Amino acid sequence: MSGLDWTPDGEIVYFTNTGETNDLLKIKSDGTDVRTLTKDPKGPGEPSVSPDGKFVYFESVRSGLLHVWRVSADGSDLKQFTSGDFANFAPAVSPDGRWVYYLSWRTGSQLLWKMPAEGGEPIQVTDKPMGRVAFSPDGKFLAGAQMMAGSTAWQI
Repeated sequence: MSGLDWTPDGEIVYFTNTGETNDLLKIKSDGTDVRTLTKDPKGPGEPSVSPDGKFVYFESVRSGLLHVWRVSADGSDLKQFTSGDFANFAPAVSPDGRWVYYLSWRTGSQLLWKMPAEGGEPIQVTDKPMGRVAFSPDGKFLAGAQMMAGSTAWQI
């Protein structure tokens, strides 16, 4: 449920519902060695693994509002990555590992923002409503759905 991503060494991180919690799990691609990275009763999703495999960024309402969180790949050092009185979600780590892009309602509209992967001040990337984004394999391009001006239609 709610997304999955590959690690650089070929493992998979994903969320699943296990009883009372929604857990972030890591598993080898052959289905063996399942490890729990974090348990979350509040319905997390959309994991994005850093290119070096050290961190997993994901969205969660565990603090009461939808925000981006970060956990080390071994399940330690869980930290809230974004903050504010507005939703921040759908993280995507840049291929060079320097930035975490995410959607935010900071301005009252769902726009694309980015922050340095080590934390810091958010930077607005778009001025039109955006949907989830994905990087090209070479990291030169970012694709996403954007609301067309004066319409309710989305375009890539």
